[in-house]
Amino acid sequence: KSMNMTSEDVEKTLLGLMPLIQERLKFLTEAAEMVHFMFTEPAVPPADQIIPKRIDAAKTKEVLEASKEFVGKCFELDHEAAEEWAKAKAEELGIKLGDFMMPIRMAVTGSRVSPPLIGSIVVLGKDRSLARIERTLATL
Repeated sequence: KSMNMTSEDVEKTLLGLMPLIQERLKFLTEAAEMVHFMFTEPAVPPADQIIPKRIDAAKTKEVLEASKEFVGKCFELDHEAAEEWAKAKAEELGIKLGDFMMPIRMAVTGSRVSPPLIGSIVVLGKDRSLARIERTLATL
């Protein structure tokens, strides 16, 4: 589903995304696929794509519940401190950082390939990020 955005919204979003995707792009044509989640409302991915291989559905739900606080931290802290918070939360949950971040990435972007997650959450916005996490939680 396409988002209803003004040209100013699109410009602001693109300016926010450019520093995030610049290093990850080999070709400019890859940009559209990497940032489509900012301009459309992605479908919730299937559970087998959301749940990391090393953890189960129940632990993934715990991760997504914790991710609501993480989204807030992305706006309160700088990037490095938000990442440190995520590492500590993953450790507290007894999982690896990647297994903490992947379900959040899938919920927020609908894809395993996206710009850096913390920056993506900040550009996407708190409300839209949280709504996508809630939608994903409802399917697990």
